[in-house]
Amino acid sequence: MPARMSVLNEAPFSTDPHLRVFARSALNGRTLANIKLGGLLEDLLANAISRIWAKVFANPDVNLDAAILEEMEQVSHRISPMA
Repeated sequence: MPARMSVLNEAPFSTDPHLRVFARSALNGRTLANIKLGGLLEDLLANAISRIWAKVFANPDVNLDAAILEEMEQVSHRISPMA
C-alpha cells in the first residue's frame, strides 16, 4: 500500500480489481480501538497462525478445527492473566 492516500485513486489501485478492494478499504475502513497489550496479542496470534500452517503443511489431512482450537486455547491461556 502506498504511503499517501491520494495515490489510491490512481493506477494500479484504481484499475486492478484486487488492489481496488484494498484501496477502498483503506479509504473507507475504520481502525480498531487500541487495547491494553494489543501488540503482544497480535504477536501471539501471528505465531499461532504460523504454527497452524506448519501443521497443515506437515499433514494436509490434519483436523483443522482441532488444530485451530488447540492453538487458540494456548493463546487464551497466555493472555487470560493479563485481562
